[in-house]
Amino acid sequence: MGIQNRRICALTVGLAIVLLSAPSTGASIVSTFDSSEEGWSVNSGAGTVTWISPGGNPGGFASYRDDVAGLMLAIAPPAFHRDLRGFDGGALSFDLIQLATATGTDLPELGTVTITSGSLSASLDLVPGVVSMSFWTSYAAPLSASTWGVSQP
Repeated sequence: MGIQNRRICALTVGLAIVLLSAPSTGASIVSTFDSSEEGWSVNSGAGTVTWISPGGNPGGFASYRDDVAGLMLAIAPPAFHRDLRGFDGGALSFDLIQLATATGTDLPELGTVTITSGSLSASLDLVPGVVSMSFWTSYAAPLSASTWGVSQP
């Protein structure tokens, strides 16, 4: 699973509290960023990830700096890399803030989430419009095949 910036240019964003939840079983996979970046990373050569505390929503957060032209992906740690069928009917949620850009203006191209399993993948733009440079915003989407535009085996 990853969250992508489809643009270029000295963009810095903060990511706080990523949660996959399955209400039918009570199962969840969560990153709170309370004491580290918890294994979240970026694709090779695309930027850097740094843990910052305090300042998250609440607690700490992972700060992603994309200062290389091309696609930057925030890549989830191994805890998220598993069979997610048990989360069908649950939700994916995260909090996001745009901390800086090279131009000092908002970038509307941020926030597509891609879930990959083997050779299959599904993507969804969870951030409609512009990410705030002033405050944390929560985003969420149902974890259902129809929402992600895929069929379920």
